[in-house]
Amino acid sequence: MNSDLEERLHNLGNLEDGWLDGTGKAADKNSIEMARTWITNLIEAGFERPRMCLDDEGIVYADGDLKGEKGYILEFSDNRLEFLVCESGGILNTGYFESLEDMIKELRRHV
Repeated sequence: MNSDLEERLHNLGNLEDGWLDGTGKAADKNSIEMARTWITNLIEAGFERPRMCLDDEGIVYADGDLKGEKGYILEFSDNRLEFLVCESGGILNTGYFESLEDMIKELRRHV
């Protein structure tokens, strides 16, 4: 288990309602668990641990760098994983991953 990942998810999971200047919902527990599973597999596939944050609704977002000026954003909500692959010139691909294998395959297309 990646201790850096666990520490970050623990810190996000401990945020309470109002964490964002009096607004911002507490972390969604399903979103935290989805992020744990999917990001662990991403790391095991050889990708660096992405940066992670909560939005004001308590949903976990992760973003990471790919080859060149490309990057990706993952949103862990509603028991599905939405993704966006982009570069400085704009969006390259967006959609939902159905499986861990699909996520890794798509991200590897851009490295």
